[in-house]
Formats: sequence, structure tokens, C-alpha cells
Amino acid sequence: HTPDLYDGEVFDSLEAGLAKRDALGMDEVLRRGAAVEPAQFYAGFSLGAMPAQSLAQTRPGARGAILFHGAAPDPPA
Repeated sequence: HTPDLYDGEVFDSLEAGLAKRDALGMDEVLRRGAAVEPAQFYAGFSLGAMPAQSLAQTRPGARGAILFHGAAPDPPA
């Protein structure tokens, strides 16, 4: 399952997608991503890679992530 972080909207350019992200706010994007059911693997595309990576790193039982066109730096230990 890939959550719909952008209310079904699709964009023809990166700039348009970033404008939607900015309108929602990154906290809201992360909240929407975190609302998914627990899973062993999480996948994220582009701006959705960050929420998927966060879930894979923090959810109990998560075994990995598949990140397409994006990732966040690993937090310092």
C-alpha cells in the first residue's frame, strides 16, 4: 500500500509538487505518511521517500525500505 499524501493530485513538474508539499507543510506530509498500517517494508516515491524511510527506521517489526528518487540523511547515533 502506498498512501496518497497529496489528496489524489498529480503534478507535471517538480516545482508543482513542491508547491503542494509547501502548502500542506512537511509536518502534515510526515503525519499522513505515518498514518499507514504497520508493515515489514515501506516504500516511498520522491517526496514520499522521507516518510517511508522514517517508518522503516522507527516502526517495530520494520525490516527495510524501498526508496525511489529520494532519501533523508541517517540521523547521528
